[in-house]
Amino acid sequence: MVAILLFGEIAVIGLFIGALLTGASLGIGLSTLLVLSLISAINPYISLGLTKYFLKIDDLLSSLSAPQLLTLSLASALFSGICHNIYFYFMEMSEQPLLDTVGMFTGDFVGCLLLLYTLSFAIKLIRKSAAQ
Repeated sequence: MVAILLFGEIAVIGLFIGALLTGASLGIGLSTLLVLSLISAINPYISLGLTKYFLKIDDLLSSLSAPQLLTLSLASALFSGICHNIYFYFMEMSEQPLLDTVGMFTGDFVGCLLLLYTLSFAIKLIRKSAAQ
């Protein structure tokens, strides 16, 4: 999510390539690798776009509040967990899709939330020290 916030569309390409390189070591088929990499790369971009639209957040993201960061993390984790596990279910790679979705959602949500709040806090500290 941070890459998408910082670099926009170009980050989708970087995330896709990164997921391909990372996933290649797992020994999965090329088609599965391509689909999972695409899901991983495009989900944060879509969730950011929808969150910006529904919460009326400006394109510069200059005034993200704590509730907006929470919503952004929630949307990102929800999209990721659902999309990945729909694919896993239809490819018969998951026997417990609901449980797997909840697990992936929880990890993605907590990780995204911690990273976004940490980044937000760091930016505020930098701005405060620069103003002095």
